[in-house]
Amino acid sequence: MRGKVQVWAADESRVLAPGDIAVVPAGTVHAYATLAQDSMFMGPITPGGWDRFFDFCGSSYDKPLYPPVDASPL
Repeated sequence: MRGKVQVWAADESRVLAPGDIAVVPAGTVHAYATLAQDSMFMGPITPGGWDRFFDFCGSSYDKPLYPPVDASPL
């Protein structure tokens, strides 16, 4: 959507810019990193049901930056 995001999937890596897309096959180890302070991307996850994962591993935070301390359970 804006900025740059680097995506790693298996043994490949790409830097994505606005309008680019990355598709990671199911079961592939992957990660990403934003490369610019204002980077923003959208990551649809299919099939549905993964939204519960984020309920369990994250805490709501409504500020523009990361919280100084993450109180989420490990």
